[in-house]
Amino acid sequence: MKRNRARIGAGRGQPRRGEAARDARMARIDARLEYEDEGSGQRQAITLVRPSAANGAAGRVSVLDPVGMALLGLREGQSVDWPLQHGDRRCIRLIRVLPRRRSPAGDG
Repeated sequence: MKRNRARIGAGRGQPRRGEAARDARMARIDARLEYEDEGSGQRQAITLVRPSAANGAAGRVSVLDPVGMALLGLREGQSVDWPLQHGDRRCIRLIRVLPRRRSPAGDG
């Protein structure tokens, strides 16, 4: 039994070949993203964050916000039709995942 458990758990936390690169292009918490509203053509850059860290004025959008929910899990180039209130729909496309900003020295 112990032998099987070790084998099953082997490699956990280690990305498979190519997996790290794929994940780097996926919308996830703490990722900086550029997306486009395909209906209006408007582009916006945001950071997806946990609800407690959301700050619209700073471009930090909660994953529980409608746009955050629509983008979470998309890969670059993918789009989603997202239902809005009153039956309208919005098509959002993830253009790219932006490089993470480095924190200034001494900032956490």
